[in-house]
Formats: sequence, C-alpha cells, structure tokens
Amino acid sequence: MTILNDLIPDNLLYALGWTLVHSIWQLVLIGGALWLLLKLFARRSPTFKYVVAMCSLGFTLLLALGTFFYQLTIQAPDSLFDKVTLDAMVLSQMNEASTLSSESFVPRIIHWIEIQLPLLVNFWFLGALLFLFRLVNSLSEIRVLRKSSTLNEDLNLNDIVKRLSSKIGVSKKVQLRITDLGQSPITFGYLKPVILIPAGLLFQLSPSQLEAIIAHELAHVKRNDYLANLIQSSLEVVFFYHPCFWWMSQTVKELRENASDDLAVSAGVSAKELAFGLAEVLNFAKQNPLN
Repeated sequence: MTILNDLIPDNLLYALGWTLVHSIWQLVLIGGALWLLLKLFARRSPTFKYVVAMCSLGFTLLLALGTFFYQLTIQAPDSLFDKVTLDAMVLSQMNEASTLSSESFVPRIIHWIEIQLPLLVNFWFLGALLFLFRLVNSLSEIRVLRKSSTLNEDLNLNDIVKRLSSKIGVSKKVQLRITDLGQSPITFGYLKPVILIPAGLLFQLSPSQLEAIIAHELAHVKRNDYLANLIQSSLEVVFFYHPCFWWMSQTVKELRENASDDLAVSAGVSAKELAFGLAEVLNFAKQNPLN
C-alpha cells in the first residue's frame, strides 16, 4: 500500500510516521495523567474536570505537532523508502550471531520501524479518511434535520426559551425548531444556535420536564459546546487509532453533559425533573430507533 509515497516528500512521510509511532506512548502517558488528575479532583465540579479533560486533548494535539516539526528537522535516511535495501539489511543483521549485545538491538528495532513507516502512514491515512467521512456524514445529517424541521410556533415554548436564556446568560438568539425525524433533542450552530426537539417527544414529556430539557440544551449554547464538540470530533479523525484517546474523548463527552446539567440546575431547574426528563429522552430514543 503506497498511496502517499508518491504524493508527499519523503521527509514529510518520515516525520509523520515517527509522529504516529511516538504518539502511541505519548497518549498512554497523557491518558494516565488525566485519569490520575480526575481521581485527585474527584470532588471538584464537572465543569472544572471538563476543562482538565479538554486540556488533555489540546495537549495531545500540541505534543503531536511538536513531535512532527521536530522530526522534520531530522534528515530521513536515503534508503528509508527503499524497502528491498532495508529488508536485506535487517535480514543480514538477523543472521548474525545470536549473542548480539543490547547496544546493537536498539538500532535494529529502529531500522525495522523505519521500514514499516510508509505502510503505517498509508494505513493511518485510509483510517483518517473513513473517520473524516463519518464526521462529514454527521454534519450532513444535522443539515438534513434542520432543513426538514419547522420553526416552533408555540408562544409558550418560545417564552420558556427566552426566560431560561436570560437566567442562564445566553446572549445569542436561539431558535427552537421541531422535527419529525430526530431521536432526541440536539443543539447545533455557533453563531446562530438552534435547539431541535423531536415532535413526538413533546407529548411524552411533562411541562416541567420539557422546561428542564430546554434548560439543558441552552446550557450547551452558553458553554459553546457545539464548537468544542466539533473540535473534538476533528481530533478523533486524527487520533482514531489509539484506545487511550477514545477513553479521553468519551470522558470529555460525559463531563460535558454533567457540566450542562449543573448549569441548568443553577438556573433554577429542578434536578429531579431534569433527571426524569433525560430518562424520558432515552426511552423515546429506544422506542424510535433510526431506520
């Protein structure tokens, strides 16, 4: 598999390959540090822990970029992409006396890794393309939901949105739209935020539960969670291959929801009604699976 070998210079392929290799242990350390910090700050607010978790994702990106630019300063071996030459080199070394010292073992491992760099980069590229397609598909689904939705005409609901926006401190004008296609309420848009609620869910929630759910979605608007989630999803395209990154990403998502719950409750919403409302949302999603 040599998709990128002829498309980008050897030094870029070399730097990208070693960046991927180093990211394996780097993400293990960052994930371990995040786990330890969350244990140490277990009693702090979800918002604080969310910031810590988001910083871990940001540090992951910065460390990867730093590694990449550092590797660019290192001259790639002339024979790096001559697989035949390197294979012969490694085979000759493996045929040497079995009592090789540990000092010669490390260069052999490095040589072997360098042989695999083009294959590693090409596999990563294909995987990144698949996850990029998944991200684009998710964004297109949101676009379809918005186009198929209708602007809410219930004055009572619009008044609730305005009142809760004022309490939570949302300065942007938020549209409340109703859809027949969605499974659960979603909030999207940064400059022009939209809260999309499935029509069937309106009949399943009590008025107090509906108000609590709207407050929860407005909390996402206040916290700019749509933008943060978009950045996070973009990072998933890059680091899709690492289990530690997926654990960190899932932790961020859980803390994001908890922080929004706290903000909604601080605006005067009953924690009990919010919990019951979220449970009803989950039941509705189970009863209305996507076709």
